[in-house]
Amino acid sequence: MRSALVDQLGTGSFWTALLETIRGWALGLSIAMVAGVSVGVVIGSVSLLRESTASTIEFLRPIPSVALSGAA
Repeated sequence: MRSALVDQLGTGSFWTALLETIRGWALGLSIAMVAGVSVGVVIGSVSLLRESTASTIEFLRPIPSVALSGAA
């Protein structure tokens, strides 16, 4: 008895969907990285922003990133 995954590995639509998924993941990750670094540089460069966001950032620091992303 063959599994459904083994059956799907031989189809072109499976590989097309897989590549589209990976491309979407990579695009989203790239956008998030650029946005995160940009916002971090701006917050770190402007003392008023750094002072006003310090308590929130320090509050979130000990929470594992997996827990934060899983809550969404």
